[in-house]
Amino acid sequence: MTSPFLNDRRLQRLTMALVGGALWGMMLLGYYGLVHRPLVSSSSARQVRINTLERQLQGHTNVQASHQQLQAKLRELRSQIDTIRRRVPDHSLVAEFLSDATRIAQEGQLAIHHYRRNATHQFDDYSEVEVMIQGHGSYESICRFLHQVNQLDRLSTIRQMEIELSTDSNRYPFEVHYALQFGMKTATKFSLKEGVL
Repeated sequence: MTSPFLNDRRLQRLTMALVGGALWGMMLLGYYGLVHRPLVSSSSARQVRINTLERQLQGHTNVQASHQQLQAKLRELRSQIDTIRRRVPDHSLVAEFLSDATRIAQEGQLAIHHYRRNATHQFDDYSEVEVMIQGHGSYESICRFLHQVNQLDRLSTIRQMEIELSTDSNRYPFEVHYALQFGMKTATKFSLKEGVL
């Protein structure tokens, strides 16, 4: 026969073991629900965010490279505009152009017989005046004259050119019509910091 005292002790131990097991189970469930699951969930969310940021960084690198290329192209275009601006005076300065053309012709053994200032045209961004020059010279001296006039600081454009046939190879009559640009009105002063024209 067993003593009731032993049964009570066994019952107490069993109860303690069950209560202890239940506490451990609750602690494990609490740890799982309160610590482990949020960490795993947070880790997954962070990994998704990391992947998104990596894709954006790759895209940003491409955008940054494109931006640098566009900035270089912009600087190049601004330099070209500045160069053109320096070649376009504020006023027509026809007399100075004809003086330079006459000097070039004399140095190149080319004779100028006649010159005439023609019409002035105004456009939205600039104006231009037409100048006609007639003369004669060898084919080589005419080509050299055209090249050297093109090298002047002053921007000019040949609108029309005629060279007549001649039996004398040193005396080809020619007529050239130049358009002299002046008075550029377009705002071309800009700042690289502002990034605007």
